Amino acid sequence: MKPSLKILTLSGLGGCLEFYDFVIFALFAPAISQAFFPAGNTLISLIQTFGVFAIGYLIRPLGGVVFGHWGDRHGRKGVFAVTVLIMGISTFLMGLMPSYAQWGLTATVLFSVLRLLQGFSLGGEISGGLVFIGEHLSKRPGFACGFLFFCINMGIILGQVLNWILAYAGIAPDIAWRVAFIIGGGLALVSYCIRKNLSETPAFDSLLTHRITHRLPLGQILKHHRRFSIICFFLVSAGACLVTLSYLFMVSYLHSILHYPLSQTILVTLIGVAIFSSGALFFAFISDIYLGRPTILLVGAVLWLLLALPFYRALLGHTSHLLPWFILISLVNALITGAFPSLIVELFPTNVRYSGVALSYNLGYAIFAGLTPVCVTLLIHYTGDLSSPAWWLMATMVLVLLALFLLRGRYRPGVSTFLETG
Repeated sequence: MKPSLKILTLSGLGGCLEFYDFVIFALFAPAISQAFFPAGNTLISLIQTFGVFAIGYLIRPLGGVVFGHWGDRHGRKGVFAVTVLIMGISTFLMGLMPSYAQWGLTATVLFSVLRLLQGFSLGGEISGGLVFIGEHLSKRPGFACGFLFFCINMGIILGQVLNWILAYAGIAPDIAWRVAFIIGGGLALVSYCIRKNLSETPAFDSLLTHRITHRLPLGQILKHHRRFSIICFFLVSAGACLVTLSYLFMVSYLHSILHYPLSQTILVTLIGVAIFSSGALFFAFISDIYLGRPTILLVGAVLWLLLALPFYRALLGHTSHLLPWFILISLVNALITGAFPSLIVELFPTNVRYSGVALSYNLGYAIFAGLTPVCVTLLIHYTGDLSSPAWWLMATMVLVLLALFLLRGRYRPGVSTFLETG
């Protein structure tokens, strides 16, 4: 196998397996809410569950700072083995954790702690993967980072497929979610075996050769790269909101709030993720050779501003065109997710790249992926407006427009060299 193809394949497969471990929490949220957060009101129980879902994201910036510092000081590949082990162990233990009915509040607290460990490990995972694969394939960073996101999204599909299989087989929800978590823990061991054989990036090897590293990379980010960090934060926030609302939160929204059949909601979101993932890879490839990443982002943001309200209002009417709507919004999502990953890698020089991407990326996900489900559910609860997710989504598209405004005249395609320091 060619070295570049090997890097793509092994990095992507590892990302797929680890992200599966993280997202199955959202996919099985209704069953988890009954196991650890029993309440008389289904909506209140979901709010509590998505609160724990959120803390997994809120801890990610800390993981990003820790693993980003390690990656910029000592190398990219070493981070991978540690993150996947933490993720695997915590996911496996969550699957075995006794329920609230058995252990009471202790079970809820321990389950929440394990969710924190999941989030901490993921803080170094995706940002590190983007840097790792972008530096290895620096001539085609759009396609390289797009392929990684394609594989990460396959982790969502893997979780969706298992969810659908378990539901189709008639396995009780209180058992099905445990099966999914235990399988995820086992897959993490496979991912560890994959990751430990990867080689260091040429860009970081050059840093070591020329001894151009910083004792505190995060300090350099805050001193010299604040604008780029804000741009990265805005773009990631929009991408995080899209994935969370369109695929992770959507199953609970359609089934528990709008009362669509569970099998239908799982199937349409599964098809949506597949189209979204393939489309993002295509637009990532296009961004390397035609149009450019800022233009693709602009088109995606404007389309969502036009489509958000019609989409959610169609859902309220229990539309018979549910699948066509999901195909359409998944293609729009693909525009944004295909363009922003490589762009944020290109913003930072090599000697602080991991820290810059990790901090901004994880802050964006902590706020707009972690808090989106609970905030949207609270909006629905207190306003009675079931189309509230549309307004939240439109607000994040404004962030994309702000990011593109801040980027004007400061962006150049291609992964920057280690010689840049300011």
